[in-house]
Amino acid sequence: MKGNGPPIQTFSENRIGGQIPLCGRPMARYVQAMTKLLDRTVAAARNLPPAVQDEIARVVLSLAGTGDEASPVTLSSDGRAAIARSKAGASRGAFAPEEQVRAVWAKHGL
Repeated sequence: MKGNGPPIQTFSENRIGGQIPLCGRPMARYVQAMTKLLDRTVAAARNLPPAVQDEIARVVLSLAGTGDEASPVTLSSDGRAAIARSKAGASRGAFAPEEQVRAVWAKHGL
């Protein structure tokens, strides 16, 4: 039954680990692997408590703009004021020193 079904596709690995078709015809679906960094991140998350895993999942879904977590967050007046102060500081070039940033990262195991 030659000619029935989708054409056979041949793939080559691209530089970030995904597969790309070697023929000129469009594919029914595109196969893309996770980047090595994302794969390592998911593996590390598996060792965290379920509540932390869920929080990470919500952040990723929010950043990707998918799922229920994609809805906008309503800011309080305090939150709006904090963002305004942050933007004003950034426009003046007032950022936390590297030592302070590293201390926060260390506190949270990053």
